[in-house]
Amino acid sequence: MMRREFVQTLGVAGAAALTGQALQAVTPPASASPFTISLSLWAFHRAIFGPARDDYQQFIATLLSSPDDVLQSDMDPRDIVWRAREMDVNVVDLVNILWFGHGQDRPWLNDFKSKAKDANVTFGVLMCDQLGQIAAAAATERQQSVEGHTRWMETAAALGCPFLRVNPYGQGSYLEQCQRGAETLHTLAERSADYWIGNPGRKPRPPRQQRRVVGDADRVSRPPSFRNLHGLR
Repeated sequence: MMRREFVQTLGVAGAAALTGQALQAVTPPASASPFTISLSLWAFHRAIFGPARDDYQQFIATLLSSPDDVLQSDMDPRDIVWRAREMDVNVVDLVNILWFGHGQDRPWLNDFKSKAKDANVTFGVLMCDQLGQIAAAAATERQQSVEGHTRWMETAAALGCPFLRVNPYGQGSYLEQCQRGAETLHTLAERSADYWIGNPGRKPRPPRQQRRVVGDADRVSRPPSFRNLHGLR
């Protein structure tokens, strides 16, 4: 399968409804409830990282150079599917930095899929971080971010994740970040379907700025962020 055809099997959607056979194949089955409860892998980040994040700058440096060295506790990230099953939750949301060294590791990903199948669990959102700045001032940095996100787009497709969440990091003024972020996200969306813009954990973006980026980029959506509801005016 050609790379573009493979990437197109990934459906990345926000508020809009999904259509198409490829998307239907990975979309969790409909439920009588208006909501589907999912369990985030990030809820177990301390059980996976242990003390690795105590020195955050060192954590990021190690994550980017030797990612498995930040996995300093006992939990294997793949065991999240069994935690979900114990809680009677059918969908798991993933976070790339919790298994950063295995995004293109096919045997590892296949084992993850197999465990999920055995647990009768599907994957929902793949939340992405540390893949370059989407709204960076330099065009070369933005292009690097596009390539980094594209690789994880393929990872999401391999796992059957119907959603991808990205963070609109960048430099410059408010309007400059909005414009650059929208341009980069438009480029990414052309390689797939739609994107969610997420809120970075350490530098939350104001809802107004997120709305501006979404409004300027085609096929990009902003998911609800409950901690930011106070900013929706």
